[in-house]
Amino acid sequence: MAKVVEIDASGDVIIELSSRTSTTKSHLLVSSKVLTLLSPVLGKIFEWEARARTNGEKGLTKPVIPLPDDDEQVFTIICRIAHHQMDNIPNTLTPKVLARFAEICHKYDCVRSFTHSSFRWLQCDVEAYPSYELNNLLFAAYILNDSDAFAKFSSKILFVQVGPFRELSGFTDHDLVPRDDLLGDFNVRQIKLINHLMDAMLSPMNKPLNGSCENSSRMIGGYMKELRRRCLWPRSVLQHRSVSDVLKGKIAEPIRNFCESRNCTFCSSKDFRFVDELRKAKEEFVRQNGGLCLDCVLTGRESFRKGQCRIKHKVALGS
Repeated sequence: MAKVVEIDASGDVIIELSSRTSTTKSHLLVSSKVLTLLSPVLGKIFEWEARARTNGEKGLTKPVIPLPDDDEQVFTIICRIAHHQMDNIPNTLTPKVLARFAEICHKYDCVRSFTHSSFRWLQCDVEAYPSYELNNLLFAAYILNDSDAFAKFSSKILFVQVGPFRELSGFTDHDLVPRDDLLGDFNVRQIKLINHLMDAMLSPMNKPLNGSCENSSRMIGGYMKELRRRCLWPRSVLQHRSVSDVLKGKIAEPIRNFCESRNCTFCSSKDFRFVDELRKAKEEFVRQNGGLCLDCVLTGRESFRKGQCRIKHKVALGS
């Protein structure tokens, strides 16, 4: 047998794990009592082992329990946390490792036992990862039941998506995720986002519409022409661009106020500029529009109707 890593020096069980990158196996000396308190599923495994305790390896006094399907890195982390070896716990996990961590926690029915640790890992900077890794983070947040992280990751995914959602590889391809329901939720939210984004893009025209001179209509016409030139109008064009792309785009003020009438109520507002109004509208759009509510996803919006959602719903979308 290869060297045994002593998670618990006085442990009574050895866990055998297979490596994802080689044919070698690793062995962890752990306490069955600690892991039984952590996971009822592991408790059953230890119970079965105790009933038929046999071991073919000479000189070995502790039973060896093989868990060949479990990720070596992740299961080692789980055992270290369970045995309070916090100095050996990584501060961050990659999205793929975090997704595997969530999957194993679900498998052994111990998600609640790792709320604190998973909360720390799920607080990662969403901007630090490429869009294709966000799905793994979303899966982890879904399985680990972290509503704040789920809203954060789903918001980023919604903002960078171009076109309708047909698949979220790393999330909807898991058996633990209701694929069609989740894709439906994302597509409904995306339509709402586009509608609200269009409203935000057009909102700078509200003040000129109340203008009392010809210059206001010229400004509106120029602004609409500028939106078209930059592929921000009509509404159907936005369906082929991501929300993030639209928000990052700059739009110059197409026509400046040149009316000299002293009686013009609109032109007397010297501080009005389309670029400033558009910036404010974009900021308000981001503030009002967030990701999906995990509680609503899990309960079919029953939690929203009962006021039991853990996150504060954005005003604009109501969910």
